[in-house]
Amino acid sequence: MQYTVERDLVVYNTFRDQPLLWNLLEVALRTRTSNLVAIIRALLTVLITFWTTCRMEKCTDCPREMEFTGRFFNILCDIDWMPSPMTNASHLLPFISPLEVTALLFEVANFFRLFGPHLTKIPISKHQPSVKETMTSIVQNNIENVGEMMFMFCKWGLKEEA
Repeated sequence: MQYTVERDLVVYNTFRDQPLLWNLLEVALRTRTSNLVAIIRALLTVLITFWTTCRMEKCTDCPREMEFTGRFFNILCDIDWMPSPMTNASHLLPFISPLEVTALLFEVANFFRLFGPHLTKIPISKHQPSVKETMTSIVQNNIENVGEMMFMFCKWGLKEEA
């Protein structure tokens, strides 16, 4: 199946116009009964395109797209299709710039390229070193806003005491 811009936009606009589809997508992905990878890739492509071209200063200036991106991240986390350092990435969205959102989405795209989401769990321990570096950089750049929530995003660097 050839991936096209038109198809991606139709998928995204359908999800925008029918928010209930987000819930249906999550249920369908959790049951792993059908192959919805094309829909996930279409949503990812349109989100990358939007945030790449967005000229706003903060994500909060684009509330609808910020909400969609957060839902997208949460769905991927719920079905274990997200690199482990990014499991709480949706909580960062109100504090970061569109450029930083683009960096997160590119990490998801790279993760898909390496491990390709199929309707089975992707080993969460497998992730690129760049994912950790990207998350650390974004958290450090926004530490004044993230504050005490920092440990939600950087816990992979902490060692637990026995």
